[in-house]
Amino acid sequence: MVTLPALVGELAGFVDLAGAQINTDDLFGAQAIVRGFTVDNLASLREMIELLMGAYHFDAFTSEGVVKLILRAYPTSVSVSIDDFVISNDNPGGYALTRARETELPALAKVSYFDETNDYQVASVDAVKQTGQSKNTISVSYPIVIPESQARSIPQIQIMQAWTARERGNIALPPSKLAIDPGDVLDVSIKGRAMSLRVDSFDVGE
Repeated sequence: MVTLPALVGELAGFVDLAGAQINTDDLFGAQAIVRGFTVDNLASLREMIELLMGAYHFDAFTSEGVVKLILRAYPTSVSVSIDDFVISNDNPGGYALTRARETELPALAKVSYFDETNDYQVASVDAVKQTGQSKNTISVSYPIVIPESQARSIPQIQIMQAWTARERGNIALPPSKLAIDPGDVLDVSIKGRAMSLRVDSFDVGE
């Protein structure tokens, strides 16, 4: 058994990432305990971290040269106004919203993991969205020892997050907002509609 920050630090050591180059201070709580993890020598550090991200619901991003990891349950909220949006000829409103079709979203999520109560055999759990027309399935195999109660929440959260992220936005903001990082949540009202948008990436323009 090891803490999630300690495991991430150990994995980072495989590629000579110094401790100062990775910040795990925001990985905490009862859920940030790893009971066992199988390292695949053929997997890259990125692939191993992404598996942990899916099982323990955290994000990883680079800010000011440091790789930061934060739990999705505790994002930094930033209030922005539509008046902050940067207008251009190509983007006269300063933003664009898109909405994924229902058939592109998952209706079933399956997760396999190692069950410590059954001699570490592979077990599986799933979750189903009861409404909607989608027939898509997502399936992930985690080389991780996970308590059953925690494992059962993973596919439920996967479906919830996929449907929550159905609507996506592309927002142009001024240099004064450069402190915003991926993983932050933007609270904004657009055309009278209050929205909370999680930042997953950003580009710095000229």
